[in-house]
Amino acid sequence: MILCNTIVILAICLQLIELRFTYLLAGRLLLGFVVGIMSSILPLYLNSIAPLSISGKIGSMNQVLTCFGVITAYSLGFIITEDKSDEIRWRILVGFPILPCILSIVSMIWIFPYDRLERHI
Repeated sequence: MILCNTIVILAICLQLIELRFTYLLAGRLLLGFVVGIMSSILPLYLNSIAPLSISGKIGSMNQVLTCFGVITAYSLGFIITEDKSDEIRWRILVGFPILPCILSIVSMIWIFPYDRLERHI
């Protein structure tokens, strides 16, 4: 999970290098692979570490937060105006997913220390 989020950050940085088609295509392709992998790994991971009493709630919360992220991305897209001379707005929109990735990495390290996970497995 931490590795996947790190790859997502690298793919976003690749897109932020220059707003050309090749960089955007390479970044989006890498991002698509990682998001596809994470969408299958994350529910399994959450189900394996959650206690049985809250396992279903955590799985549902994962789906709700995914939908919330999609709504947030569309909302940010509507806020950005179509101004060809102002590239900083597009860079903000493309770079915004770095924040949830950093939050996810920090929370994985802080909430689930490796020794606790190793003991659980």
